[in-house]
Amino acid sequence: MVSWARCRGPHLLGYAGAEGKLTDLIAEYAQATRNRLPGPSVTPEQLRNRSWWRGPELFVLVDDYELVTTVGRNPLQPLLEFLPQARDIGLHLVIVRGSGGAGRALLEPVLQRLRELGSPGLIMSGRRTRARCWRT
Repeated sequence: MVSWARCRGPHLLGYAGAEGKLTDLIAEYAQATRNRLPGPSVTPEQLRNRSWWRGPELFVLVDDYELVTTVGRNPLQPLLEFLPQARDIGLHLVIVRGSGGAGRALLEPVLQRLRELGSPGLIMSGRRTRARCWRT
């Protein structure tokens, strides 16, 4: 169990325990991420060494993902457009969910996009057959 009282300081930009706060934080992160996208003046050299933007890496950690999303509503949806360039723009999305219903959950747009992009998945507890959900 994590004590959120210890998770303070300049490295923690925000914490959401409710959907409204999460929606606001993700909108803020999406705008910051949009500002990191390479513009037309970015050279191939800058693309190779990721030097067209400055700032810290952004880690979005989501626990109990099955409680965050509902049919037709996902507060993480604004980050979906950035997932293909996530490595280049310093965006890291870590999603944790229970293994029950994991196969069905992969039809959800964010998880589906992560799978299409070949993002790694880790099953720590669950039936061995669920591992097939993450193989490409």
